[in-house]
Amino acid sequence: RYQCFGDYWSNLADLPESWWTHLDASCAGYVENINATWPTFTGEFSLAVTDCQKYLAGGYHTPYDPQASDSACKYYNSDWSTYSASYQKFLRQYFLAQIDAYEYGENGAGWFMWTMKTENNCAPEWDFIFLLEKGVIPANLCERETYCEF
Repeated sequence: RYQCFGDYWSNLADLPESWWTHLDASCAGYVENINATWPTFTGEFSLAVTDCQKYLAGGYHTPYDPQASDSACKYYNSDWSTYSASYQKFLRQYFLAQIDAYEYGENGAGWFMWTMKTENNCAPEWDFIFLLEKGVIPANLCERETYCEF
């Protein structure tokens, strides 16, 4: 359930309200679990909001031309040390919102994030271990705060 590929998400990355849209879309994902016939295990999600990260769309594809704007790529595809506190807070909320939906109800069987680790932390929004170390992902996922209100 990526929210970073395609024209809709790419265009949204430049808008001030984009973070709220991502959070709302994440929470709304619980409906898929309610309507599922069988328990649902959600695979492959990330915290990326653009397609700007290194090695996307075919690996070592050169030159890589993301759909997101140059300004969005400059903002979202920078070094972790340059990320604002508000963006880091959004990333935490975004993670919680997604897993709230994936775990919701009797059919919310679980999830896994893509990927466990990126090369030299080249794409923090895709790096579970890095985000865990930075406190974006809660250390105890069994006893954590929630974001969505169902």
